[in-house]
Amino acid sequence: MGNDNFAFCIYGFLRDMKPHRVNMSDVDKFVYVPKRRYEDNDVEVTSTELEHRFGKKSCINAYEYDAKFFNDEFKKLNVSQFNFCYQQPQRILSFFKHIRDSLLMLEEDDRFDDDTIIFLFRSDMGIKEYDLQKSKELLRENDIIVEKFTGNGLRDFWFVFKKKNISVFTSLYESYKTYLLNMENNKSPKPRRGTPESILYFHFNINNKKVIDCPVMQVDWRHVCNKYCGHNKGKTKILGES
Repeated sequence: MGNDNFAFCIYGFLRDMKPHRVNMSDVDKFVYVPKRRYEDNDVEVTSTELEHRFGKKSCINAYEYDAKFFNDEFKKLNVSQFNFCYQQPQRILSFFKHIRDSLLMLEEDDRFDDDTIIFLFRSDMGIKEYDLQKSKELLRENDIIVEKFTGNGLRDFWFVFKKKNISVFTSLYESYKTYLLNMENNKSPKPRRGTPESILYFHFNINNKKVIDCPVMQVDWRHVCNKYCGHNKGKTKILGES
């Protein structure tokens, strides 16, 4: 590939779809999103909306989301229903599977080599700008770029890395199940907390990845609350329950 050897991998619920301010048609994109725009209702995204949002050079899989699948996976583990923030494992499993499957779409495309730079991000964010040149510079000495580190780990809206490190992300889904069991039984290895921010930070460290924080992407985003959010605390509904 040439000097612009990079791609976008985009995942998860589209929700309110903040508009992009960059020309998405200029970038190769791999988009793995539920056809349902929201977890808690049946509003579906149309092909026209997808075409308008992502433009040309897009490989899009808008699939039928099955919340029961993640509830069944959770029940097999026999672990606690919520973490301390009232976040439920079902939704974190869904998050990590969307990450994995968007990346697998790129991995199946033989146009991209190990030095391809991947910008991995949520589908409901609007991209204001991204800095490919700065990303290239940082990835000479680092494995993963994140927006910032937090008290609980790292912010999980987007990640930038080379394809040679793709496996640390595609392994998240299955590794998280192990971490859940270890946290439940107080065994190592386990993250300090059960939040995605803490799990990702731990997962990168245990896989010996060098992570740096730098705002190489600027995004617009608004949280869309629903009945499955931990903000509801004791009234939080369980994803995939009948």
